[in-house]
Amino acid sequence: MWIKVLGVGCVAQLGTAVRETLARKTVKKPLRAPRANSEVAGSSPATPSTILNQGEEDFNVATESFRDPKELRYRKMYFPNADEVAFDTKRKGFVPLPILMRKLMRHLSTPEFRVLVYLHLRAGRYGVCYPAPQEMVFELGLGSTKNLTPYLRNLEQKKLISSKDVLGKTYYLVHDPRVGLQHLVEDGTISGEELDAVNELCSDLGQATMVLTTETASLEKPSSSRTINAGEVNYSPF
Repeated sequence: MWIKVLGVGCVAQLGTAVRETLARKTVKKPLRAPRANSEVAGSSPATPSTILNQGEEDFNVATESFRDPKELRYRKMYFPNADEVAFDTKRKGFVPLPILMRKLMRHLSTPEFRVLVYLHLRAGRYGVCYPAPQEMVFELGLGSTKNLTPYLRNLEQKKLISSKDVLGKTYYLVHDPRVGLQHLVEDGTISGEELDAVNELCSDLGQATMVLTTETASLEKPSSSRTINAGEVNYSPF
């Protein structure tokens, strides 16, 4: 009898000890805040100021694309290989063309425009160039100088270039396209809505608009007064 009671008591105590051990193992430990990168690397712990600086850097990186010019954003989004194929204007070998030349293109034949662009590409910062005729003919694919001369002459007549022959060499001066456009305005080739479009582009570029000179305008507009024949009353409008 006493043996049975003792055995039952031992089993009960053993069960209690097992339960207490399991309970201690299942108690959750408090969560630890994650260590900063600097702590993991073994450096000094992060301070509020360093965390703030890191946040500012992340913000600057995230907003950098929004500060880029519009064309640069389009380039990055739509042409990921642009740096490999596009010309870098910071390098040597880049010659800009005046934007106003857009408004001249419809008044030039294709060969005239090709010759004009060629002279712009050959001219330096002072607008002067002197390529040999044979070189121009070859690079433009015109066959012979007789095919080149008429286009040069037409460009001079349209006030887009000037030329000067000196000791067997021809020097060219490329004009500001405003000179050629003003010439077309003066002779009436450009007027009305087309003149408005030209002047709108001039305004966008921060340049003065183009108007008819007084002399040209007087030739186009009828006189506001006239001499009446004998027997008529002289008439002069207000």
